[in-house]
Amino acid sequence: KMPQPADWPDVLATALIGNPSLKLSQWGENNGIAPWTVSRGFAMVFGVSPEAFRERTRAHHALKLIHDTQAPLASIAAELGFADQSHMTRSVKRLTGIAPHAWRSAANGSKTRRHRDA
Repeated sequence: KMPQPADWPDVLATALIGNPSLKLSQWGENNGIAPWTVSRGFAMVFGVSPEAFRERTRAHHALKLIHDTQAPLASIAAELGFADQSHMTRSVKRLTGIAPHAWRSAANGSKTRRHRDA
């Protein structure tokens, strides 16, 4: 077993932010950390499971793409590793209270208003 740095939860959080589709079991195996240790240790540091952290991270990535691109919502969901568009919608709504299509409408409305006012 490899010795573990004391800050491995931070390393995992950074990895999840960079790649929300990261497989936790594979990350743990690659870093010599048992799955139960990954889950428990991460939750002790961040107050949420790595799975919940990943879901929030994916939802944040989705919001950015919904706001910044015109990519179809289903494509964004697939790109970010959601099971389907409905899964992404639930995650975004759980995080923000607002569905993705409403975020896109609001973003497009503000872009249109800014363009007209310029």
